Amino acid sequence: MLPPNSPGEDRIPLHLFDRKGITIVSIGVLLFFAGFVSGYRLLAVVGVACCIGAALVAVQRYRAVKERVVEKQHTEDEDTTVNKKKILLFDDAGFGGSIQVDEHDHEVAAYATLKNSLLAPGMTTAREEPHKVAVRKPDTDKRTAQHTYTAADFADSAEPGRQEPHNEFNYLLGKTLQVMKEICFAHTAAFFWINRESQHLVVECKVTDSETFVTDRKIPIGNDVVSTVALSGQPALLNHIAAGAERDVVCYYSTMQGVNSFVCVPVFFAHDTAAVSPIGVIAIDSKADDEYGSETFRQLTHFTKLLSSLLQSYTEKFDLASDMKTMDADRCVRTVAAGHPGISAVLNAFMEEASNLVPWDSMTTVLFDEGQRKWVIASARCRANDRFVMAKQSIDFGASVTGTAIAANRVQSFPDVAAASCVFFHEHEEGMEFKQSGSFLALPLASADKSFGAVTFGSRTKQSYGKKEIASLQYLCTTLVMALDAEDLRAVVREHLMTDPETGVGTRKYFSQRLNEEVERSNNSGDDLSVVLVALSPLSELRARFGDESADAAMKSVASQLSAGIRAYDVVGRYDDGSFGVLLSDTAANDAFLWSEKIRSKIAGNVIVTEDKNFSVTVTISICGVTDELSARDCLSHAEKVMRQAQAAGGNLVRVY
Repeated sequence: MLPPNSPGEDRIPLHLFDRKGITIVSIGVLLFFAGFVSGYRLLAVVGVACCIGAALVAVQRYRAVKERVVEKQHTEDEDTTVNKKKILLFDDAGFGGSIQVDEHDHEVAAYATLKNSLLAPGMTTAREEPHKVAVRKPDTDKRTAQHTYTAADFADSAEPGRQEPHNEFNYLLGKTLQVMKEICFAHTAAFFWINRESQHLVVECKVTDSETFVTDRKIPIGNDVVSTVALSGQPALLNHIAAGAERDVVCYYSTMQGVNSFVCVPVFFAHDTAAVSPIGVIAIDSKADDEYGSETFRQLTHFTKLLSSLLQSYTEKFDLASDMKTMDADRCVRTVAAGHPGISAVLNAFMEEASNLVPWDSMTTVLFDEGQRKWVIASARCRANDRFVMAKQSIDFGASVTGTAIAANRVQSFPDVAAASCVFFHEHEEGMEFKQSGSFLALPLASADKSFGAVTFGSRTKQSYGKKEIASLQYLCTTLVMALDAEDLRAVVREHLMTDPETGVGTRKYFSQRLNEEVERSNNSGDDLSVVLVALSPLSELRARFGDESADAAMKSVASQLSAGIRAYDVVGRYDDGSFGVLLSDTAANDAFLWSEKIRSKIAGNVIVTEDKNFSVTVTISICGVTDELSARDCLSHAEKVMRQAQAAGGNLVRVY
């Protein structure tokens, strides 16, 4: 009988897995049990795929070893003849030798002869029993057996379950590509999205040994093999690439790599078996010649199916996360609008939340101005220092994209503004940077019976606003329209009241009626009349710092002091959300200035007490004296102009027109 594992038995080695194979199987088992315990089935699927891939490599190694054994049987020398047997003997220290015996000789005597020849002089007989006959293991296996493994060899510190869907998908995609690279002994394994609108391959993830992989994520679709697979949907295999043809095959290196073998396969969306155009491609390459074959295609089909399932799952998960983000933004706008802070505050809340939903470089809101009887830009934001349209500018309603969105109550989208020869706001926008490149979107703001205006978004990047982005913004616009409609109704109610319920002074309608009467009386009698506007400086900052309750308390305090400081025949009324109007009869502008300074000083020195805050406020006051040639509208216009100048100068002062 021959010793176990002796060459004469032609046994196949059992170490079919190398270090890489053991690592892959370990990762697969870990991912499977992690997914099974946590209920996260995608991790379990990735684990099974790792084990399957490692098993395929083991089968290939088994076949290769078996072929070498068969070949060896035909080429063995006289040591393996029928009449001879070779015996290998190793001692405990790993030293040994061999001896050939006839099949008729007693094997025990041969073993004893060989063992005695190996024993050193003076060695005790304890070494003799028992002696071992074995085949010595390679040094690499001995080192592997001596390695001490830790939890870090089997566990990953990353926590994909707590990441954003896109980052989590990239994490699993990277792990999958790593397994593909190990199994296929590749130089690079990479996944590319296919953007057919812009004709680009977009690098989503890569695992590479190269230091010159392209840094730009977008690679133009050309005549290379990766582009050909992306356009045709048919896989490609090259087992030998001429030195000068590498750039015509591989498009993702900036320098020559010496690639000789290359495989590229398409990736389709899961369960879409009738699809003709893939959504992505996987490319692997190797510097070895004739590295890949039909078995490589079979291996990659398992990975493409896995990626298809991952894509479907994460598309649904990303859509759910996007919907949740939209709902959170909607809830924030509703919360702000519930406090009835005014149209400006609601618009600011909308723009803040919208800026977190979609990419943007510029944003505007366009509303109807009753004073000018025109559609004007109510607010404008631009991230860069580029020239852009400004607030208070009117738009060309009949010939602009924004005007068309309002008039037709229809979304206007321009994926590439450079290709659109049109006016987006007004004729003075020519030469502005936002018209040079990028995309533009205008969404109307309209309820069932009224059009409020539009919101616009601009981006420096083309194709920034797809169906998903437009749907999210339209959902948020619905809430904004509801808030604007509520503010409009509240304004109508206030106009029909004579006393403002929040401050106890006259309403704006009452103030406007009395202004017309007093201006007409002053013109007829020649008596002096001063129109005074008193504005908190500023009310928006007060709301942001102390809250709506404190801002309301400040308005009531200022209204109370104004009412206490006028005569019985003078008039004080609410002018807008943060200001009051005062009519001082028989008072010239100079006398009105003295009265205003006393009121301003008194208000600034007054302490406003609420439940949890004590604070003071300041006011800015503008004055316009009425003359024969001025109408009521002119007086208000002049007072507003002086008010803007005073606020620009820092506020907390009195100015006369």
